[in-house]
Amino acid sequence: MKKSNSELWIKIVFIIIMGLIISNSIYVKETPELTATLALEDRLRINALLCPNTINTLNSELTGYCHKVGFHGVVMVVERGDIIYNEAFGNTNFGKERIALQTDMPFQLASVSKQFTAAAIMKLKSDNLLNYDDVVTKYIVDFPYPDVTIRQLLNHTSGMGNYMYLLENVWHNDTIYPQNDTLMRLMAQYRIDPYFSPGMRFSYSNTGYVILASVVEAVSKQSFSDYMQTNFFKPLQMNETFLPSAKPDTIGNAVKGYIRSRRRYYTSLPSVHDAIVGDKGIYSTSWDMYKWDKSLYDYSILSPDVLDEAFTPSTVGNKKRTILYGFGYRMKQLDGYDVIYHNGLWEGFRINYYRFPELKNTILVMNNNEFNIGSVTSKVRKIINNNNPENIECRFTIDCFLDGHPDIAGYAFAMAAHDNPEATDYIAIVRQKLWDMGYYSLYEEMGSAIQLTINN
Repeated sequence: MKKSNSELWIKIVFIIIMGLIISNSIYVKETPELTATLALEDRLRINALLCPNTINTLNSELTGYCHKVGFHGVVMVVERGDIIYNEAFGNTNFGKERIALQTDMPFQLASVSKQFTAAAIMKLKSDNLLNYDDVVTKYIVDFPYPDVTIRQLLNHTSGMGNYMYLLENVWHNDTIYPQNDTLMRLMAQYRIDPYFSPGMRFSYSNTGYVILASVVEAVSKQSFSDYMQTNFFKPLQMNETFLPSAKPDTIGNAVKGYIRSRRRYYTSLPSVHDAIVGDKGIYSTSWDMYKWDKSLYDYSILSPDVLDEAFTPSTVGNKKRTILYGFGYRMKQLDGYDVIYHNGLWEGFRINYYRFPELKNTILVMNNNEFNIGSVTSKVRKIINNNNPENIECRFTIDCFLDGHPDIAGYAFAMAAHDNPEATDYIAIVRQKLWDMGYYSLYEEMGSAIQLTINN
């Protein structure tokens, strides 16, 4: 693995530990008003002060390019665990009266939804309601494949056939579409032929994740949508994240998908598969996806040991061969770093979601017209992964304030003042900009903690 600023990160870890030890003696005042009222949009503005070069580079590289190639979507960038960029490009529609895309508009996540389905299973496992090596028939009695386990569904080694072929052949109702419970009955009735014996090979399977969502419903006694809202979306305040009902016209202000053909755009038509969830189906915004991404670092929903297994490659063929897929996530190396990622493609939407845990960098690119977004993702990746962090001591200090830890921030300032006087000068500049922008509480909190640190 590439090592970047290793001494600095050791120092930062030391700062955190020491800050926690001496927090009661340095600074005792908390910042409930600040931490309760600072919106994501405000945080984005503040972070723009801390890394202007990166922001300017992203803007200059993306603005002209996205217009040139016909990209219509949203690009969100998280650097060092904090959101620094969230911009919309292009339009929601392609008629005569165009409507500009906004960052608060939900997109269909397509297969990026799979990580949420896997998270639901992991939550049930954490609550001791199931085990990964349980057979599916323990929870869905008439499931016609007695040897398939939950783990095999999670890592695409179950051998399940494609449910879409079944629905396209046997479902003929154009006014309402089948949901998961109906599909489970159809699978029991028609029994799709499996591709191979469970656990012997890897074959990416949408069917497997539909079955997992049905397991969630069977175990929790809730609809998949209700379970996700109760256990993930509401606790994380992902207020614009949802699953639609069986009717395809109930997606509110969500972005619609378009098919591009011969330089023209056509609205993606409703599909018999639209109400099936687990493999796809979740709508979300870039803001909400940032909240989700942050939860994977602070373990607010799932514990470290649970997530570690999700990010660990699986094995097939009696553990003789490793596959680079965990629970809802693919994995590989890019730029010398491990990347945990997933792509999505469904009915006019393309989604890229890339996480670099060593750097705590994340890229989310969402598009509504099936444009191949790999080039956009690549441009962003090269900018942030090869970027020398700007004023990292200052960014760390202010991040502590934003996260409600003024004691650690004060100690971090003291370390920065000792090792890098330029960083402390920059903190003064940023403080003045915060005052000019109206963040008076943050300005005062920073000044108080810094002064108390100096006095001590």
